[in-house]
Amino acid sequence: MKPRIRIALPLALLASLAACRRPVRASQRAWRWENPSPQGNLLAGACIERGGRTFAVGQHGTVITRPRGGAWRVLRVGAGDDLHGVACTDAGVVAVGARGAIVRSADHGANWTREPSPARGDLWAVAAAGARAIVVGAGGEVLRSIDGGRWTPAVVSPDADLFGVWTDGRLAIASGREGSLFRSIDGGARWYRVASNTSRSLTGVWASGPDDAYVVGAGGTILVSNDAGQHWTILPRLASEDLLAVTGRGRGDVLVSGASGIMLRARDGVQFIREGSDTTSDLVAVAATERAMFAVGPRGVVTERDVEGAWRAGLGGHRGSLHAVWRGRDGAACAVGAAGVILCRDATRPWTRMPSGMNLNLSGIASDGDRTLVVVGDAGTILRSADRGQSWALVPPLETKILSAVWLGASGAGLVVGRGGSVLRSIDRGEHWAAVAAAETRGLMGVWGRDDGHAWACGMGGLLLHTIDGGAHWAPVESGMTADLFALWGDADEVYAVGRSGAAIRSTDGVHWTRIDAGVSETLVSVAGAGSDVWAVGLAGRVVHSRDHGAHWRSLAMGTGDDLTAVAASPDGRATVVGYWGTILGYR
Repeated sequence: MKPRIRIALPLALLASLAACRRPVRASQRAWRWENPSPQGNLLAGACIERGGRTFAVGQHGTVITRPRGGAWRVLRVGAGDDLHGVACTDAGVVAVGARGAIVRSADHGANWTREPSPARGDLWAVAAAGARAIVVGAGGEVLRSIDGGRWTPAVVSPDADLFGVWTDGRLAIASGREGSLFRSIDGGARWYRVASNTSRSLTGVWASGPDDAYVVGAGGTILVSNDAGQHWTILPRLASEDLLAVTGRGRGDVLVSGASGIMLRARDGVQFIREGSDTTSDLVAVAATERAMFAVGPRGVVTERDVEGAWRAGLGGHRGSLHAVWRGRDGAACAVGAAGVILCRDATRPWTRMPSGMNLNLSGIASDGDRTLVVVGDAGTILRSADRGQSWALVPPLETKILSAVWLGASGAGLVVGRGGSVLRSIDRGEHWAAVAAAETRGLMGVWGRDDGHAWACGMGGLLLHTIDGGAHWAPVESGMTADLFALWGDADEVYAVGRSGAAIRSTDGVHWTRIDAGVSETLVSVAGAGSDVWAVGLAGRVVHSRDHGAHWRSLAMGTGDDLTAVAASPDGRATVVGYWGTILGYR
């Protein structure tokens, strides 16, 4: 991933890696991507080992790897720092990233080790020749390793942010902000500025050798040098899109990727033509060998081709926003979201789209604990399934307002709430609904109940309503909050509500509520639990978890920064989280 004009980079940083060397294994992570496949984080760097194994790295310490002809495997290394670049070297695979992070695998990605790094700023790119490697980054940071081990700073460093680097072990070329271009003839120890004849930021460097070097950058810029990087010529501009990465398969066979899925290729080193990349996503990094080529970018996009074939993007699953999720005892689950999508899975079937017959946003889903599911959404939509999501029927609407949330009880009771204080009630597992006057005009966003007749609804401005007769009559309850409350969940002993700016409250009697310090400032939009475990999720990938009925909370590293919209838990201690861009994460 290279800083660029159109998109503000660097990425937001997470916690820094520990300063000591340590092995990091993927098995330490309890949360796994279930959709999209193989994962949904931005991918920023790519490389291919000599044996054909491919690697891509990106946000939140994400590493995906695949043997030639095999399936992708998702890892998460370090403490979650964004990784910006990766190189496949004779001494292993080296990835670099935020806050000077350098991690290495000497066994084809099975285990990763933190490398001691003198850098403290962001590192943006790494290049290698044999066991030698050079890393460049913010502020002209340059680190060298001559034996696949210790990293040392350059004796004379460039004086500009550096985004790209290439080396053959002796000659090295680095590019950066506002046309900055540097070369070294001693393996990166001393650097000298050369004229690029452009003020556009330069993001990628590649060469087949000293007499065949390329640099790409903003606004479709391509530079070429035939004298070891001393002098550069700007090629006629073929594209206006930002060009982000360059690689090749040999002298004159050059591949360039960039914004909006642009892919350019030259077979003679000069005449670049467009190739269809099968995606409109930005392609931030590209890698190639004699047998294969692939490029990666935002939302986990991977597009690839063999020598003779066309580019094919593997987007791997549903990519629309998901707004609510239900999870059953046996691993069955359904999620609903934008454009009428309903995705369901069970113990033997992956997430599969079910026909809803709707093209409206769906906002809530609930189960009676057996086979009945009810989904609600825009324009008063209520859908009902009597076979755990296999088929759906539209319930005649009583409302035209947006319906926000639904609850079903094992006894057959059901409640729906929505905008403008809308409340609907059912006593037959959602087959029929009746409107209830709740004497409230503020929007209601969440609802939860018990089979003993007690239920609660929450909404805008800290609104809380309580019923003791299954929703026939409602009364306001003092929540002690002015922040909007978006979701409710409870069990036989307690009820929880969460909302804007980390707002969280709890009650043991449903009438008197106390504030909870969940330790976050991000808006929380969903809460659920099982036994002593309680989970709450929200914006910017925030998840908080309590193992002691809400007494103490800890924030979890989820491996994504996308907004999360809903969480559901089952009594076996498992949980499912959904969010924007089709995010589905499972805890197991």
